[in-house]
Amino acid sequence: MIRKVVKVVYVFPDVATPELLSYMSQNNLLLVGQTMPDETVRPGWIASIQPDEITALKNIFPDLVAGKGGQVVPTPLILADVNPDLLSAGKLRLAQAVLDGLQNGTIGTGVNP
Repeated sequence: MIRKVVKVVYVFPDVATPELLSYMSQNNLLLVGQTMPDETVRPGWIASIQPDEITALKNIFPDLVAGKGGQVVPTPLILADVNPDLLSAGKLRLAQAVLDGLQNGTIGTGVNP
């Protein structure tokens, strides 16, 4: 599949070993994951998908100050470590819009958790 079909892979953090990332990179796969790997894989790294803790804290701060604890805080996801050679500013805006839509429910996946 690598040689014929698959071009971009999301690498789940639990399996993102240096060996696997290196293998994928050597097979010309473009990668997306949670944290950017070492320099050898960086040319094929598109972006990292990470939680935006700062926005989550800003959203919950008024409730915390008011003494309302014990809440589940939705944490938005952002694209970081973006490789501008692989993801232009326009495509980055579109990718972030899709990510936002998936999180806020305006884009459905057809999967009910």
